[in-house]
Amino acid sequence: MHELSVTQSLFDLTLREAAKAGARRVAGLEVRVGALTGIVPDSVAFYFDLLGKGTIAEGAALRFEKVMPVARCRACGAETPLADSGDDAPFAYAWLRAFGEMTCPACGGDDFELVGGHEFALVSIDVE
Repeated sequence: MHELSVTQSLFDLTLREAAKAGARRVAGLEVRVGALTGIVPDSVAFYFDLLGKGTIAEGAALRFEKVMPVARCRACGAETPLADSGDDAPFAYAWLRAFGEMTCPACGGDDFELVGGHEFALVSIDVE
């Protein structure tokens, strides 16, 4: 349910930026969403559509860019990107199993921290 509050913030930001640009209509948005946020893009799109009714953002197309986390070895600092499962389900967590079983390709260590994947950002707005 936290998607409603983040979508409200996204919507408000969109309208502010569109007003600054003198836009008559918001045609679309690109939104970056980290896999670790727990945010479900389909829910954001649903709520954005509801909030947009009767505004210049009505009918705006939302495009989502998924940001996967990176495993950083605590022993040597080497970073290994975690692979996207390729599953179209919102942010499938198949990568988590691989993270739990991985060893560092640089030093053979097995103590990692996750970096990245916490993003939620408006990247661009398409206006008319």
